[in-house]
Amino acid sequence: NAHLNDIKIITDDFQDGVDHHFSIPFLVRKDSGIKSIADLKGKVVAVNAFGGAIDAALRAMLLKHQLVANKNYTIIEQPFPDLGAMLEQRKVDLVGLPLPFSEVLEKRGNVRPLFRMKDVFGQTQMLFNVARASFLKEHKAALKDFFVDYLRALHWFLNPSHRQAAVELVARFTKRPASIFLPYLFTPKDVYRNYNARPNIAALQRNMDQLQSLGILKTHIN
Repeated sequence: NAHLNDIKIITDDFQDGVDHHFSIPFLVRKDSGIKSIADLKGKVVAVNAFGGAIDAALRAMLLKHQLVANKNYTIIEQPFPDLGAMLEQRKVDLVGLPLPFSEVLEKRGNVRPLFRMKDVFGQTQMLFNVARASFLKEHKAALKDFFVDYLRALHWFLNPSHRQAAVELVARFTKRPASIFLPYLFTPKDVYRNYNARPNIAALQRNMDQLQSLGILKTHIN
């Protein structure tokens, strides 16, 4: 509806469900008695935002088990930082959490994954950068320089020999303890980032088609 007809996908940000890398978990309390998807009937589940990737994966998985949102179960939205506490305090029965929120919550030992995003969608091109084709054409020389620096920085962050410095930089920027990030950041336990920032177009097309089949996208996007 915004008439962004000249939008081009230009770089990968990160992908979910690639090989042994991280895939977003949908967590339940270990003492909840929830052992299967069917056990979510009549329960309350929470996502960060309706229409987002986590919401889509949750609805799709439950729909495969004949559970319809707000008919067979209740779905609510809350910001990521609140979801872990809500699960632990029994205000909800399941939450979907990305890193670092899932790492912090699972480390406390009171929760376990019921399923993961890759179990629903397979590989997902989660985030990517875009630009208007007209902008790319008008600023080609400047953008060429920009992406040389972009890749140089990406390679530095993904280089294992720089990991300690990279984690400390992220910790300073986010004003959070480095101990939160050390267990996973820039390791195989982290999300997958393409080394040359190339988006997975085949996965993205499949993701778009999946969103359309769920009714989240109203039109086909090629």
